[in-house]
Amino acid sequence: GLRLRRRIHQLPVSQWRKGNGPKPTETSMNANNNAPQIAFRVTPQGAEKVDTRGFQRSTTVAGCFLAAGMSEEIRALAANGSTYLQDEASQMVAAAVPFIAQGRFLDGCAAPGGKVTAVAGRSMSRHIHTCWRCSTVILFRQS
Repeated sequence: GLRLRRRIHQLPVSQWRKGNGPKPTETSMNANNNAPQIAFRVTPQGAEKVDTRGFQRSTTVAGCFLAAGMSEEIRALAANGSTYLQDEASQMVAAAVPFIAQGRFLDGCAAPGGKVTAVAGRSMSRHIHTCWRCSTVILFRQS
C-alpha cells in the first residue's frame, strides 16, 4: 500500500484515494515518480537536418515528437537550433491558435516565447507582439 512519511500529505492522498479508489491513486502516485517524456518540435532551420523516424509522433499535436528521455542527440539538436524543446501541452495551446493570414497577434503570456514562435512559424503576419513583465518584444518574420 501507499505510505507517506510526512503527515501533511496524508489528507490529500486519502481524499484522492476515497474519491478515486486505491488502484488509480497508486497509479497516479507512481506516475509522479517517473521522468516525463521529452517533447520537441522541429524548427524551420532543422527541417532538412532532423530525422524524426526514431521518435514517437504525438497523437494530439501535429508536428510534436516525443522521446523516452533526454539524450545527447536531443541536446545537440536543441543546441544547434534544429529543434525546440517544449512540452506537449504548450505545443497544443500554440496549435489551437487560429491561423493568422493578415493582421496582428498579441501574446500576453510570452515567457520565454516558445508558443508565440510556434504561431509565428505558421503565420503570414509580419508583426507578432509579445508582452512579458511590461516589456515588449516585436518579432519580424522574413517574407
